[in-house]
Amino acid sequence: MRPLITCLVFVALTPALTGCVTSYKDIMEGGHKYSSESTRKPSEAASCIIERTQSQWPWRATQRPFGEQGVIEVVITSGGEGVAAVAHVKPSPYGSIVETWLTKRAVLTRDTLHEQFFGGC
Repeated sequence: MRPLITCLVFVALTPALTGCVTSYKDIMEGGHKYSSESTRKPSEAASCIIERTQSQWPWRATQRPFGEQGVIEVVITSGGEGVAAVAHVKPSPYGSIVETWLTKRAVLTRDTLHEQFFGGC
């Protein structure tokens, strides 16, 4: 009987727990979007974003090639919150175009977070 109760409690709490974590899809569909330009090449801008992000605990960043030719995607996460931001760094004639999406949960702090992650890159 005890395993059944434990299972029912877990199933009942799972939606509440997963509702607190922001997913990649949530960010891309409903996040606050910014667009900026950088004089750095896409690989340099992506490295800058990763360095800025990882210098601030608890944030972590990963990068990967993304779809179009030369586009780099950077995904920023923190342990308990899931995905906090996504950046697409695209080549442009003068460096890069950086499109970023921040979690809609950061209504009061989104400009500050944007500056912390992407400022100066």
